[in-house]
Amino acid sequence: GADVIVAGLTHRGSVKAMRKALDENGFEDVGIMASIQFQSRFYGPYRKMMNTEPEAGQTFRSHIQPGNWEQTIGWVREFDESCSEFTLQPVMSNTDSFARIRAQTDKPMTAYSVSTELNLICDDASLVWNDKNAQILREYYESLLRLGANKIMSYVALEMGQWLLEQDDED
Repeated sequence: GADVIVAGLTHRGSVKAMRKALDENGFEDVGIMASIQFQSRFYGPYRKMMNTEPEAGQTFRSHIQPGNWEQTIGWVREFDESCSEFTLQPVMSNTDSFARIRAQTDKPMTAYSVSTELNLICDDASLVWNDKNAQILREYYESLLRLGANKIMSYVALEMGQWLLEQDDED
């Protein structure tokens, strides 16, 4: 069984409906991670790979315009009733929103570091795992923890975890 379900593309009423369905079927202990997604070009490589790029001028209705505080807080208030935690993506270009949401809820928050962030941060575009890239990412991830993230979701989580363990062994 699952401990948490990630509501990847959330629409009005979707998280509440998921919570109701889980509760009615005996899954009261399964959490829901509500996803707050902002409009961003950072999704480009993923969308290209998945062949889901929007047409020119088209956006996904569930993606919030960055800086639209009224809409952002509206989604947070709606989801806060039914979810157990939040994730926000892409986090790099929306740290201001992350901080505002953090101030609105005491629920755990996950910073989702999308693949384009890794490409922008890492020295090697091929994302070769090395000490230099690991040190740069560690600095970035620590800044997300200082921002208020309880968790960080990343495409290199396993590599980072192993690298951190190796650093602890050396100390």
